[in-house]
Amino acid sequence: MSRLENGLTPYDQDDLEMAADLYKCTITDLLTRPPEEAPKTPEMQLRAAMLSYGVDSEDLGRAVSAVKVFVDDPDEQSSQDPLDDQSAPSSGRRAKEPSQ
Repeated sequence: MSRLENGLTPYDQDDLEMAADLYKCTITDLLTRPPEEAPKTPEMQLRAAMLSYGVDSEDLGRAVSAVKVFVDDPDEQSSQDPLDDQSAPSSGRRAKEPSQ
């Protein structure tokens, strides 16, 4: 997808349809609307961030749904001030264990 966005590869109708579906817009929007004029809904910003961080376009819908479940779940939202967090600090990267 980034190769299309950066003009490094040609695109066809299928690519435009896929991009329009991913970005929740029309093909006409992709071709005619300057990016700075595009509406910036929280979901669109989340989708763009996930794509830029390497979430595969085929998994994007599921990833967005998972985040929305977490955000919409009142049990997952904490009223605790992050500065008062008493959890242990991160111990750094975990060593990858071989899959079995």
